[in-house]
Amino acid sequence: IPLIKRIRKKFPDHTISLVCRSGCGDIFKELVLVDQVFEVNKARKSDYRQLILNLKKQSYDYIFSPHYSF
Repeated sequence: IPLIKRIRKKFPDHTISLVCRSGCGDIFKELVLVDQVFEVNKARKSDYRQLILNLKKQSYDYIFSPHYSF
């Protein structure tokens, strides 16, 4: 949450999308920290395929990834 707050402060006019584990997206939406959430069930490969298709439909200026995993 602190990282997303800093990103929001630094880029207030940008759309912020978040990829997170299924069931966690509502927290970020309720805190109004992100504009869009993509939830992934890590046990389902089809979720990753759908995520990739959704991400390819959009254009991003920056990607921040604090994790080693995809």
